[in-house]
Amino acid sequence: MVHTDALLDSLLDLLESGSRSDLTVRVQTPERDQVEIFPVHALILTIHSPVLGHMIQTRSTRELQLTESPETARVFGRFIRSGSPVGGALSRLSLP
Repeated sequence: MVHTDALLDSLLDLLESGSRSDLTVRVQTPERDQVEIFPVHALILTIHSPVLGHMIQTRSTRELQLTESPETARVFGRFIRSGSPVGGALSRLSLP
C-alpha cells in the first residue's frame, strides 16, 4: 500500500508540474469566453477516460482541443487530477 501511495504522489507531482507532459489539452466554451490549457500525460488521461483516449489516439498534433459547456470546462482540471467525473459533468463529453 505504501508503494501505491508513493506512486500516486509521484504521478500527481508530474501532473501539477507539467514535467514531461506529452500533450496539451485546450478546453474552451462554445462562446470562447473561457479557455483553460492543461499540459497532460496522454497515457494517464487515456486510462482515466475511454472517450478522451479515443480522441488522443486519433489526433494528429500534440494538442487536443475540446469545446465544452461552461460547467464541464470548469471541472475539467479537477477531473484530470482525480480521474473521476465531478458532479457528472464530464460524462457528457462527446466524440467529435
